[in-house]
Amino acid sequence: MPNKYDPKKVLYEGDNPKLVNGRYYMVKEIADLVGLTAAVVHYRLKGSSICTDDELVTCHAGRTVREHKIKVLLTTSQKWLTRKLV
Repeated sequence: MPNKYDPKKVLYEGDNPKLVNGRYYMVKEIADLVGLTAAVVHYRLKGSSICTDDELVTCHAGRTVREHKIKVLLTTSQKWLTRKLV
């Protein structure tokens, strides 16, 4: 049984030359290789088990990607909220 304090490994899928596509990394390893802090990478992943190049952007462009993902979820939810109950 895994310990809940063991470091979580995240699958990387992307084209960053410093990381290997399809390999599992710890958040600290990703942060060190990309040049971000571990807190920033952890916040951008938000509990996801897959890390893409969108979360590893060093400028504020990643903020628009997160907002886009939230909008997609809201439109999907809105589709079901507008249906009549039978």
